[in-house]
Amino acid sequence: MLKIAAIAGRSKPDLWQVSLKFIVGAQFLTSLGFGLIGPFMPLFIQELGGYSERQAALWAGIMAGVNGVVMFLVSPMWGTLSDWFGHKRNVLRASFATAGVMGVTGILANVPQLIGSRIIMGGVSGVFPAMMGLSGSVVPKQRLVYAIGMLQGISSLGMMIGPLAGGMLVDWTSYRVVFLASGVLIGLGGVLILTMVQEEFHKPKTESHGIRGIGSEIKGLTRTPGVPRALTMVSLAQMAPNLVAPVFGLLLVDIASRADAAAVGLVFTVMGLATTAAAFAAGPLSNRFGMRWLFVAAGVTGAVGAFAMLFAGSIPVAVGISVLLGLAVGALATAASGLVGAIAPSTRQGAAFGLVQSANAIGFGFGPFLGGVIAHSFGLHIPFILEGVLFLLMPLLILGVPQSMTRAAVAPRLS
Repeated sequence: MLKIAAIAGRSKPDLWQVSLKFIVGAQFLTSLGFGLIGPFMPLFIQELGGYSERQAALWAGIMAGVNGVVMFLVSPMWGTLSDWFGHKRNVLRASFATAGVMGVTGILANVPQLIGSRIIMGGVSGVFPAMMGLSGSVVPKQRLVYAIGMLQGISSLGMMIGPLAGGMLVDWTSYRVVFLASGVLIGLGGVLILTMVQEEFHKPKTESHGIRGIGSEIKGLTRTPGVPRALTMVSLAQMAPNLVAPVFGLLLVDIASRADAAAVGLVFTVMGLATTAAAFAAGPLSNRFGMRWLFVAAGVTGAVGAFAMLFAGSIPVAVGISVLLGLAVGALATAASGLVGAIAPSTRQGAAFGLVQSANAIGFGFGPFLGGVIAHSFGLHIPFILEGVLFLLMPLLILGVPQSMTRAAVAPRLS
């Protein structure tokens, strides 16, 4: 493990904080890169293939689905390998590989090639869980939820700025230029980790390596009390907002027929701002009121926002509703991921957040796929109804988690 992880005394209280700041900076660049192109994928598909709105939504859902399946399968492997060989290496692998795939995407000629690039992306990516695994090795256990909130919050900030910047860049240039810019930003995040984060990694003693060893590590972690339920909550917290990912931009254009890419980007930017605020606030709010209260409040808020979007008649109204959705997503994602990291042993943080990524991949992959299929069959509004139902499930799930586990995940702040 990292030597710095053992230094939690008052003699050098800033070591983990300094490392966390650079990790957070790299996370911002990476999320900004992803945010540039995130909401515009269905529109790019329309440009490539000349598809209708429903066809573009279906292809966007299929694309996200195959990406999520591959990511689901490989993420625990990358996480376990990072526990064995170093978390910094895992971050660099994911950052530079993702940057390369994103840059190449800008020169693809058709939708089948685009799907192929998403499959490759699912296999080599995983920057965010790698960052979380690195943070989990550096940050004292009592501050893990705080660190996860910082990473989630700064990620949401990048996702907030990215769509607005991406929308303007699309209007000025083209979608292909935006993909190239995305790759550059993600690569810069990797450079920041490479040059500014020092890792003193000591290889742990493991009985076996290879496929059998990886399977044994993952199996043991999934049998840790509380981890399976927490991973289920992570998956649902991701699935709810991603159900509408293939149709959100299309719905906004349908709401205001004269809306351009910049207007679509504005809605996502405002939602990202709300998500950022909720992620930063999730830790302190959990400490003050309890994690159960946080899940109940966020779940109900998200459901209200999802149902209200059915009646949005203009872009300004959609902007207001997106605030509710952003608050719910930021709080739920942070609390669920922090719960997994707090329950998992300190020596298995990489594998734990690899499983978090797999759980996210279920929501990230299956959610858009299901949303795209439903939108294609029944219309653009129906995925929002299902999203509201999933938000309402979150308060019910947290009630089944023992209070001892939720308290352990939100330990009081260190003095």
